[in-house]
Amino acid sequence: MLMNRLLILLGAIGVFVSGVLTLSHLSGKAMPCTITEACDWVASRPESKILGIPVAAFGLLAYLVLFGLAAFRVFGPKEKLQKSIVIGFAVSGLGTLFSGYLMWLLLIKWQRTCPWCLASAAVMTLTFVVYGILSSLDFTSFKAQKFDRIFIIAASVVSIAMINVSLQETGNAETKPTTIRENIYTLDRLAPKPYYFKNPEDGPVVIIEYADFMCPGCRASFPQHSEMIKTYKGKLKFAYRSYPLMNKEGHEMSLPAAILAEIAAEKGLYWEVIEAFFGPNIENAKSVEELASVIAPLGLDPKELVRRAKDENDPAVKRVSDGLADASAAGVTGTPTYILFLPGQTGIVIPQESLNEVMTSPEVTAALGVKL
Repeated sequence: MLMNRLLILLGAIGVFVSGVLTLSHLSGKAMPCTITEACDWVASRPESKILGIPVAAFGLLAYLVLFGLAAFRVFGPKEKLQKSIVIGFAVSGLGTLFSGYLMWLLLIKWQRTCPWCLASAAVMTLTFVVYGILSSLDFTSFKAQKFDRIFIIAASVVSIAMINVSLQETGNAETKPTTIRENIYTLDRLAPKPYYFKNPEDGPVVIIEYADFMCPGCRASFPQHSEMIKTYKGKLKFAYRSYPLMNKEGHEMSLPAAILAEIAAEKGLYWEVIEAFFGPNIENAKSVEELASVIAPLGLDPKELVRRAKDENDPAVKRVSDGLADASAAGVTGTPTYILFLPGQTGIVIPQESLNEVMTSPEVTAALGVKL
């Protein structure tokens, strides 16, 4: 039956979409989104989890059930076909209602777009519509064909293969410098506040580091930046932006740490907090209160820090969220990552492994006025 084949196809697509989102979320990998979207930002929201479980995982479970029901109608006993349709109609109906709530959050409350989220909602809604049509049909003459069995196996294999390919592409962070994906991501957009710069008076070459306070690689490389600034004094401006990998195990406190740094910036203490957080006292922090206690000696009110860090409408939270979305869209996928701006040129995204090679290249040394 054509309708059941359509449900098999929709189920396989749903498993692919929700599978990629679930596994990306659980592994802490960047979401494979296009240059204008903000899937990482969406995944960072408290609403993206229920009881600590990614919402996408519930979607994956629903699609597995729906795909299984479509397969059951091919391989199972004919007398139970109607029951499988009732169950499918109920599951897809609940899924459509919840998808509607998520779309309200995404498009109206947050005013963001994530193509993967939108695709999942569309597939679930279409599945519900097909089940509505299927429930009105007569199944007394339904007989599965050999093609239906082949189609189920093919759809399963293709869906799993596509999940694997997508995750491999997501996980293989680029190890070579790349040009920023769109030239709308200018220096002024990526580092819009003067306090992001350690040495705002210097120039004309600019480097923005994107780092996570809980990232071992970032913590190891941080002392080298002071040396870089000294080496290229008067020729290199160095900025720091937070790129919290909050979905990765061991990085749970990276988002509140980034927010606290933004709050401190309002008091002129941005770099003091950065240096404190890259010190030895926060690696084992388990709460916002512990983080606040580390920087309170700088003259900051720990109660105010905690209150503001937990307020999702606080302007500091928005600056972190916007910075994360812009960085992801510009091409940042992990930490530490750097974006280099040479005079009159589009930014270049540089992974840690390539930083030294780029900084000693003829083009960069010429811009810095350095002879090697």
